[in-house]
Amino acid sequence: MIDMDFAKYTEAELLDLNRRLIAHVKEMRRRSTYTKMVQFRIGDKVRSNFDCRPARFAGISGEVIRIGRTRIGVRTAIGTVNFQPGSITKI
Repeated sequence: MIDMDFAKYTEAELLDLNRRLIAHVKEMRRRSTYTKMVQFRIGDKVRSNFDCRPARFAGISGEVIRIGRTRIGVRTAIGTVNFQPGSITKI
């Protein structure tokens, strides 16, 4: 952990630091999501992980029908379900 003495900074400097930190964290999350998304293609057979939420979607399989910016649409036996890319795997 970084030990910083925040008392030596002005309010404006702290607000700028906060803005830059938030932007950096968002970029890291965006890259992580993109890395997971590129492994899927429309038509791929996938299965949801057993730690998926809500629990009723755990372990179901289907076919990728749509790839959005942050979610992957999967046609399953219970209907179309949108998953986060980290909660499904190819089969």
